[in-house]
Amino acid sequence: MQTIYQKMETTELDAAIEALKAEVAEVKAKGLALDMARGKPSPSQVDISRPMLDILNADADLHDGNVDCSNYGCFEGIPSARKLAGEFLGCPAEQTLVLAHRAC
Repeated sequence: MQTIYQKMETTELDAAIEALKAEVAEVKAKGLALDMARGKPSPSQVDISRPMLDILNADADLHDGNVDCSNYGCFEGIPSARKLAGEFLGCPAEQTLVLAHRAC
């Protein structure tokens, strides 16, 4: 299946390129300074979560019931996280999985 550009003749492609260049120039002329970074919290959001940094230390108990949470918990997810997610989803914790994602 050909794209719209693959179906165009050379003159049509040249015109499309010029139109796109004009659109780019229009956007640039607006002088916008956009920060499109993903997941970048505002200072107030950082301030809200900062006290959590004081909770864990070398003496912290990293258990949720009988589950050792020091290494991703268990396959189904940490029980309290499953309970909370179940409340959000409107289903029992036993039917909820909370899995950790680790970037490689």
